[in-house]
Formats: sequence, structure tokens, C-alpha cells
Amino acid sequence: MKHSKTVFNQRLVKKGVFNLKQVISTVSAWAKENEYDFVENRNVTKEKDKGIEVNIEMICLRDVDEYFSRVIKLDFLVIKIKKVKLGASTLDKGEFEARLSSEVVLDRKNKYHSYFSEKLMEINEKYFINKQIDDHKEIVWKDAHELLSAMKKSLGLT
Repeated sequence: MKHSKTVFNQRLVKKGVFNLKQVISTVSAWAKENEYDFVENRNVTKEKDKGIEVNIEMICLRDVDEYFSRVIKLDFLVIKIKKVKLGASTLDKGEFEARLSSEVVLDRKNKYHSYFSEKLMEINEKYFINKQIDDHKEIVWKDAHELLSAMKKSLGLT
């Protein structure tokens, strides 16, 4: 049975002026550069009294082999958005919140789905591939931290 081990969970907040399109393109470029598949699952925009609200869900996915994959999930919630002109460019003004989490997915092809197979998988993970799991956890933690740093730079928080 496919299951995952969460490695990294971080929240990033910015109030003020930022460029939402630039942050999204930063995430997309980082994913491409680091050989992750980039998928935007949801992009919902709602008109509210205090401005526009945007909710975006993205996933960066990298299949390592038949058993492992690395996943970085991003959820953006931007409220009270208003467009502002700053010089020649148009930027967004509002409250930006990003939640970033990463995990190592085990049995990504869901080959171990019977009771006996699940028990074999538990033994395999506990005694034979625990070092590989730890290595993948370390790599996905570093990747998520690197992506967070790129997002902070894009938002002007560094």
C-alpha cells in the first residue's frame, strides 16, 4: 500500500507588495532545474469585499525508481489582492501565505496492497531499506529548503 513519510513542513508569510506570477514562475523554474515534474492542481480566484482571493495548489514530483518518489507540495493563499503600479510594472498588494511540505512516497506504484504484501513491505522498510529511506528524506528536505529559499528571494524576504 502506498504511503509517505513527511519530512519538511514550513509556512511563509508576506504582507505588502509582491509579484505572484514571479513566485509561481520561480517555483516552476526550480522544479524544472531540479528535474521535478511541476503540476498546478488548483487555481481558484474569488472576488471578495476586501479584494481578490487566490488559492493555488501545486505539486513538484520526482519519481526516483520503482519504489520511491519525492514530493513537494505547495499551497498558496493570497487574500486582499489589489493591483498596484510601481514604476513601469504592475504588482500585487495583499497578504501572501505559502505552506510548503515535502515527503518521501514509498511503494509509489502501489504493488504491495494485500495484507501479506504490506507485512513484507514493513519488514523490508525496517530492516533492509531504512538507510535508503533516510537518504531520500535528507535529499527531499534539502530540496524543499532550497525551494523555500528561492521563494523567499523572489518575495524579497532575504
